Amino acid sequence: MGLRLRVEGSPGFDTGLRLDDGEFADLRARIEDQWQARLARLLPEEQFEQAWRLGIARYHEIAPWIDHSRSWPKAERILSREDFEAVQRMPFMATLRRELGPFEITDEEELGYGQIYWRLCRPNEDSDNGSLHADRWFWDLGHGRTPLGKTRMKVWIAVHCEPSRNGLQVVYDSHLRSFRYHGELCDGIMKPVLDEELLDLDPQLLNLSPGEAVIFNDELLHMGAPNRGQKTRVSTEFTIFVD
Repeated sequence: MGLRLRVEGSPGFDTGLRLDDGEFADLRARIEDQWQARLARLLPEEQFEQAWRLGIARYHEIAPWIDHSRSWPKAERILSREDFEAVQRMPFMATLRRELGPFEITDEEELGYGQIYWRLCRPNEDSDNGSLHADRWFWDLGHGRTPLGKTRMKVWIAVHCEPSRNGLQVVYDSHLRSFRYHGELCDGIMKPVLDEELLDLDPQLLNLSPGEAVIFNDELLHMGAPNRGQKTRVSTEFTIFVD
């Protein structure tokens, strides 16, 4: 139960879980297949073939061909039910259940199955990252309901990343403190905005390699790190209800 102690106690997260080569290759391929299917609807055939050859980690090279901000709403980045079921059966999920007990992946979008979704973060495009926040704030602002007797945790997996150049930033032990924030309407969604000075909080970049996961507390302050690498950072994540 060491993982749960670190998530609920100090430092508020755990980085000890790594997917094995086979399951990680499977997960990465499912994400890339979805990315390709979306681009096939957005690009002419010749441009799509070039994007297909480059692959998702070089997405930033073809991103100017489309309207990036409008092309990737969350609905286009949620794995299908079939992919969701396949990921549920992967060995790392069994490891999580041994550590945390039974859990359920949340269905905030009310699709009838749990949401596992992925993100794209282009090099030196800081607008691709969200601001520092705690996931709890989204729920407090009306994004989903938590069953009685359950608590929430987030699982974040590095899919394509460059250690020390991009990834996830966290504020150690921040789940043990209270912070001021307010909600702002953005693209029809109420999103939390931190009312504290970022420099005073000192978020730290976790040194993660592809295939490594972070499990963190629902109240831990975190954000995607600015991408200072040479490739598009790709990550996937999901929220779980645990007893």
